[in-house]
Amino acid sequence: MGNHFAPTQVTAQLVEFAVAAPNRTLPADVAAMARHVLLDTVGAMVGACEPRYAIGGILREFAKEQGGARLASVVGADFMTGPALAVTVNATLAYALDIESLVGRSITHSAAVVVPVAIAIAEAYGATGRELLRAIVVGIDLADRVSRAITPQAMYARGFHPTSVAGSPAAALTASVILRLDSLTTLRALGLACTQSSGLMAWESDSTEQSRPFNVGIAARNGVTAALLARLGYGGPEDAIAGRDGLLYAFGGERASWEMLDEKLGERFAIIESQFKQFACCAFLQPGVEAVVHLTEEHRFEAADVEMIELHYPRTGAPVIDGNALRSHCAQYVLAVALTRREVTFDDIVTDWRLTDTAIRELSRRVVVHHSLELDREFPERYTSRVVIGLRDGRRFEATVVFPRGHPNNPMTPDELTTKFMRLAMPVMGREAAHRLATLVDDIETAESVRPLARALRSHDHVPVARPV
Repeated sequence: MGNHFAPTQVTAQLVEFAVAAPNRTLPADVAAMARHVLLDTVGAMVGACEPRYAIGGILREFAKEQGGARLASVVGADFMTGPALAVTVNATLAYALDIESLVGRSITHSAAVVVPVAIAIAEAYGATGRELLRAIVVGIDLADRVSRAITPQAMYARGFHPTSVAGSPAAALTASVILRLDSLTTLRALGLACTQSSGLMAWESDSTEQSRPFNVGIAARNGVTAALLARLGYGGPEDAIAGRDGLLYAFGGERASWEMLDEKLGERFAIIESQFKQFACCAFLQPGVEAVVHLTEEHRFEAADVEMIELHYPRTGAPVIDGNALRSHCAQYVLAVALTRREVTFDDIVTDWRLTDTAIRELSRRVVVHHSLELDREFPERYTSRVVIGLRDGRRFEATVVFPRGHPNNPMTPDELTTKFMRLAMPVMGREAAHRLATLVDDIETAESVRPLARALRSHDHVPVARPV
C-alpha cells in the first residue's frame, strides 16, 4: 500500500479487491446479472429523456452551459462533456423515473450511480465491455457494504439518503477499476469520495420529484471527481471509511458494523441480490402495488366498489410511504392509482391525478397504512406487504406479497427485462434504435470498446414522441 498511508485492514482489503478487479473473471451468474442491471439502468436513463418530462431538458441545458472537454456522452443530447459533468446528468436521469433497480437489504439504488459512472469513464479513457461489467459489480458491491455497515435505519433516522451517502465511494471505486489505478491512488480516490458523501432526505418535500434523483447525480459526480483528482496525484484521507472520523463513524456512530465491509468479500456479490421494479414508484411500495393489481384483476372490481384499502407494512419503513407529500412515495396516492389504472407509470408521478380524477382522489382518502411490528422483524431484508381491500358490498379480499416480481426470489425473465427496456426506450428512440441499443448491451461482454454503446445513448437518430402531460 506504500509508506504514506496506513489504512485499517478492512479498507486495505476493499482497495485490493478493486485493484484486482480488471483481471478477475466474474462467475457466470454475476456477469449475467451485470448485463441485466446494465440494460435496466440504460432503459431508465433513456426513458427519462422523454420530451414530456422537464428534468431531461433542464439537465441537458445545464451541461451545455457548463461545457467541458468532449470526453463523455450526455444521454439524450447531441454533445459530449467532461466525465464529472456527464455523470451528474446521466445518473440523475437513471433515478428520475423511480423505475431503477435496487439492492434490497441495503436499500441502495446503486446501479443508478455506478452504471452511468462506468459508461462515462470507459468511454472517456477507453475500456472493454468486460471491464465495464467488472467495474459495475465492484461499485454495487461497495455501496451495499457501506450502507449495511452504517445501517440504512441509522441514516434515515438522521435524515440521510443511503443511496447517496454510500454512492459516492461506490462511484469512486467504479471509476478506479476502469482507470486501473494502483492501490495508493485508489485509496486516495476512496478517501476523497467519502469526504464528499452527502444527500439529505429533504427531497421528500420536493413536489417536482427532481431533487430526489439529483442525490444520485451528486454521488456519481463526487466519486468521479475523486477518482480523477487522485489519478492526477491529489492526496486524500488515510482511511475515510473505517478509520477514525471516517464515513462509518460519521453517519452510523456506535450502530455501525465494521465487519460488514469485508464479509465474504469476493464470494458474495451484492449485484446478485438486485431487484428490478415493475412500477414507477418507491421500492417499498412495489409489493403493495403488485398485491392491489392482482386483487383488482382477479376479482374484477372498480374503484367505485371499494370502501377501503389497508396496507400492512413493516413499522421501520412505513413512515417513508405513509402520507408522504411526494407522490412516488405516498402509499395513499400510489395504491389508489394502481387500483384504478392497474399500473403505475412515471406519468402518474409527474401528474397528480387527484386534481382531475375524482375516483383516484376519493379512493386515496380511503387508504390506510398500518405500521406493523410483526412485519418489521424481517425488514429491510424483506419488504413484505399485506393488502386488504374491503368493498362496499361487505366482501373483503386479502393478498400478501413477500417477493414482488423482479426480486431475486421471484425474478423477471430476460424477456421480461427486455420488454421493460423497450417500453421505456421506444417512446424516446423509436423501435429500431432501441433494439440496436439492447443488442449492444447484450453483446457488451465481448465488446472491445464501450464507445458504441455511449454513442447510441446520445444519438438523436430517432423520432421523439412528444405528448403534453
